[in-house]
Amino acid sequence: LNTIRFLDGISNRVNYYSPAVRAPAPVDTNTEDFIPFQANEDSVLRFYVEPQNALHIKVHLQQWFEDSVDFVNVARAHMRSYTEPNSLSYQLTAGEFYRIHIEYYTDADNIPCPTYAMQLSIEPVESIPPICPNSGGDHFNPKLPDELPYPTYVYDSEAIDETLYFQQIAGKVVVHNSHIDLVAPADIHVEIQFDFIHTDLVLKFTDENNDEYTIFGTRSWNRDTLHLLNMPPGNYKVSVSENGPPLASIMGCASFTMRMRIEEHTFSYIEEVASLYPSLPSSFNAVNFLSFDNSFCLAHTFAFSSDPDPVAFSLAEDSLIRLHYTSESSATVSLGLGDESTIIMSPGENTFSEGLNAAFGPFLLYFQPSNELAQYYIELCIEPMSDVQHDVQANDASPCYTDSWPTISMDDTDNFFFSSELTAAFTHEEKSIGESYFALEHRSFVFILVSYQFVPGDCVLELRNSQGNNTIEATLRRNEAEIYAEVPAGQ
Repeated sequence: LNTIRFLDGISNRVNYYSPAVRAPAPVDTNTEDFIPFQANEDSVLRFYVEPQNALHIKVHLQQWFEDSVDFVNVARAHMRSYTEPNSLSYQLTAGEFYRIHIEYYTDADNIPCPTYAMQLSIEPVESIPPICPNSGGDHFNPKLPDELPYPTYVYDSEAIDETLYFQQIAGKVVVHNSHIDLVAPADIHVEIQFDFIHTDLVLKFTDENNDEYTIFGTRSWNRDTLHLLNMPPGNYKVSVSENGPPLASIMGCASFTMRMRIEEHTFSYIEEVASLYPSLPSSFNAVNFLSFDNSFCLAHTFAFSSDPDPVAFSLAEDSLIRLHYTSESSATVSLGLGDESTIIMSPGENTFSEGLNAAFGPFLLYFQPSNELAQYYIELCIEPMSDVQHDVQANDASPCYTDSWPTISMDDTDNFFFSSELTAAFTHEEKSIGESYFALEHRSFVFILVSYQFVPGDCVLELRNSQGNNTIEATLRRNEAEIYAEVPAGQ
């Protein structure tokens, strides 16, 4: 984690999510992984894993002490079982060495591709509000009708500008339940959004007449989602709970937003496709975005209807917005100020950054896809200009050094490897950082990985042939661009 992409970037933060981290294969009794790192300042760590494909997982945080001969366990993930979501949180001390120890198990004879979802955050964090409103009381809606799905039931706390919350309690997992009584087959969609570093929440759907029928929500970035189709009549329960006891150093008032829709089973094909991916929120002024510290970064795949609503947001101070998307389809992106909107990205353009004057808000961000069945990977950050300038100045305080841009020449076995830390001066203009030319005598695999900090500068990585008629674009992830391709002989 001590790389430019993560802790050794300009902000000393990690906010990482992946829906499918690959576990070592084959999985046996001694299969394990380690994630080592050194904390640059006093910080909070939160780590979440969601096993998939019959994979069982056990997680410990380990620390190195001067008088020890090996790393020592200092915390373990809270788990109901090895097959259910696990969560770990811990207060890190600056300068100390840690590692996350992940052990893998399985009851299956063979898992061809063992994977699991992971979310990892490390941030210097001030405590959230210690006492909830209403003298530390809880505020949890919705109140559901006695018989569902008629009429269609819809609840959206964001749409009515209502933040839900509950008081965290030391050593205790708080649970809130909503009871759903279906009198006819129905589709059920429930979604909660939260600030992961402060509060890790999980959704659970249970048949009240059969405790063995339990479905956990699907995790994405700062979000947990239940999407259940054609559920038969019966008595069910949706639970919102913490995924383990709260961490004392940041314990307080846990806030979240919630969407719920229960309707007759009539989903169309388009709705089915869209339901596989989340949509952009209706507002960025929510607990998992701007509400806590006036900044956020998201990196995820989204789906859109044919005419999506804009995302509204207001800024507490002048801020930088940086947006990048990749897709097989194009899109038009506009930014609205009052009654007027300006196109900031036309079809064919996929990156944008601009400083926003907070006094001109509120703002509206319009993302208009050209194809409602397409998926769009979006990386979007909003950060106060004061924080950006502080980070850039701190980075500029050290000399700008770089190794030479690599010259690619194959060795005797037709292989080439290069790994180094490179730097480039900040600029307000798009420019080429470097190019490398090479020739392949044989069909070969080419792997290129570039890690960087997205807020101060976006990065585009491409692999092109000499004729310019074949271009491979990088796959983007949070602070990372990757090309892995089988390439024919040629230049």
